Amino acid sequence: MTKDNISGSGVNEIKSKISALDIVSKYVSLTKSGERYRGLCPFHQEKTPSFYLDDGNGLYYCFGCQAGGDIIKFLMDIEGWTFIETMRYLSKETGVPFGVDNTRERSEKERLYSVNQRVADYYMATLRGRNGKQAMSYLNNRGFSKEIINTFAVGYALPNWEGLCSFAKSNQINSADLQKLGLIAKSNNPQTNQSFYDKFRNRIIFPIRDVLGSVVGFGARTIGSDEPKYLNSPETMLYHKGSSLYGIYEARNAIKNQDCVILLEGYLDVLALCQAGFNNSIASLGTAFTKEQANIIKRYTSNVIICYDGDSAGVEAVIKAIGVMKNFDFSLKIALIPNGLDPDDYLMKFGKESFKELLDKAMDSMDFIIHQLSLRYDLENRDDKFKFATNLVKMLAKVENRIEQEGYLRSYAEQYKLDKNALEFELNKVLNLNSRDEISINRVESNDLGLRDIIAAQEKKLLKILIDSKKTVSDDIFAIPEHKKICKIMNSHSWESLSDIMDSVKKHKLDSTLASIMINESFEENEVKLFRQLSILSKERRLRTIRRKISETVRVGEDPTDLLQEFRELERERAQLYGNKDFSS
Repeated sequence: MTKDNISGSGVNEIKSKISALDIVSKYVSLTKSGERYRGLCPFHQEKTPSFYLDDGNGLYYCFGCQAGGDIIKFLMDIEGWTFIETMRYLSKETGVPFGVDNTRERSEKERLYSVNQRVADYYMATLRGRNGKQAMSYLNNRGFSKEIINTFAVGYALPNWEGLCSFAKSNQINSADLQKLGLIAKSNNPQTNQSFYDKFRNRIIFPIRDVLGSVVGFGARTIGSDEPKYLNSPETMLYHKGSSLYGIYEARNAIKNQDCVILLEGYLDVLALCQAGFNNSIASLGTAFTKEQANIIKRYTSNVIICYDGDSAGVEAVIKAIGVMKNFDFSLKIALIPNGLDPDDYLMKFGKESFKELLDKAMDSMDFIIHQLSLRYDLENRDDKFKFATNLVKMLAKVENRIEQEGYLRSYAEQYKLDKNALEFELNKVLNLNSRDEISINRVESNDLGLRDIIAAQEKKLLKILIDSKKTVSDDIFAIPEHKKICKIMNSHSWESLSDIMDSVKKHKLDSTLASIMINESFEENEVKLFRQLSILSKERRLRTIRRKISETVRVGEDPTDLLQEFRELERERAQLYGNKDFSS
């Protein structure tokens, strides 16, 4: 479901019932500052408060890091939630349903979330009861403490075939819901009175939670000889393996605070690392890493250490994960577990300090790929070395940053005893460096940043006046692209309040810009004078552009008459603006 599927009235009703001050105060210590509230920004480190909250309009803005928007954006940024997740949270807080579309589907989802939680509670109680002694002993023998078991809500499924079925029956849980969640299946055994049987039996249960803490599915590990060793919930309305990450709810704050995540493959690996103090650990649920999982991680950090098993399957999984992550601008490091061990076993055998050293020595992702490439060849053989060098150049050509590219080239030439000049020659052939450089021209000249700052400040003042007075002007007057876009949105949308404008600009990622405009104290500016100044600057920018066009037209021998006529007309309009002291909009 996208935001467009959600009824605006539902969102607006939720907004009307939430207090920006109450929500932000949970994360920031605020003090009154004029008509606003001020505090240390939660989005970057600072010693002097530059974070401001406008409780009346429900807007926040930091003058230090330029984070800003409405209270929904605040929760999305600080918690790493999507819009839908944020609205789910606020809907529960206020008791207001968000939207009217797909009400039946949403109601069913909420019911299934509740069923999953009750099942998780049942498995947890079973583990801690007399029937769970063997399973608890297994976990204790693996070194897991009561605290870590409770943190991850670990449970246990009884060995018999109808433990969950009996619990559901006695607690009025609909068997059809359990079927939808993949927890029970229909029985085909005519010798039993049971219509259904449990899918998970004699297994440690690992509830899988989303970023809001809702149980979406379950993982299960046998403590006997049953195969397969691990079972997961099937794909359901709530659980999608490729877009879930085990431990993300428990680790999300640690990941943000440490600005790094350790990506593992298994449930027990996550528990073991968290117990050892690496509480920024999550697992990709043993599946091939996906772009959906990358998107979730990107909400919290851009720094990833992949720590998969060191066997051939683990290496292959790492290479595939790198291929997915390269499109998300992650800073990637690889720490393969040696000796065929998984992270859990390695920790038990060698301890926390040795594991920390392993992470500290994690390889750069490019180094890892080239190392794996080198293992395919006998570098003492001339033909193999040539093939390796050829493929190395192809890999280097994919590195977009030229400085990094040069550093890798120099390093690999030395490491693998290759001729640096020859590598550079071949690389330049691949890159075709004779292609024309792209030139980015800003509408306001980048070599006059002082003028740009002055114009930006004046334009912000005008936009605030226009919003407060509900007036409109042509967007031609604005030079700063973000301000021009906001003006266009205001002119093309029907709006009654600041909240309406905020909803429209969000789609264009301009909510922070709008918040920075509105969070300022009231401007004591003369509207007519301000409009006149910006109109003059607009004419002068257009004159400079036409002047360049005239020069280019003359240079190539073409007729500049039309351009000269436009230039004279603009000069006349500019002169009128300079001379008209009473010029108004």
